[in-house]
Amino acid sequence: MTTTLAAAGHTVVAGMRGATTKNAAVASKLSALPNVEVVELDVTSDESDWLCRLSRCSM
Repeated sequence: MTTTLAAAGHTVVAGMRGATTKNAAVASKLSALPNVEVVELDVTSDESDWLCRLSRCSM
């Protein structure tokens, strides 16, 4: 879905856990795509949720 939406010109924010650790390879591939921003998401942190939503709204 991410690649389809990004290829159609939509901005995609991919919020994921472990973007710099266990999911780093996937995050790197997604980040290389035009119109895709990968955002680290910590589901235990209110601040992380807020930053993810702020990132999406500012695009």
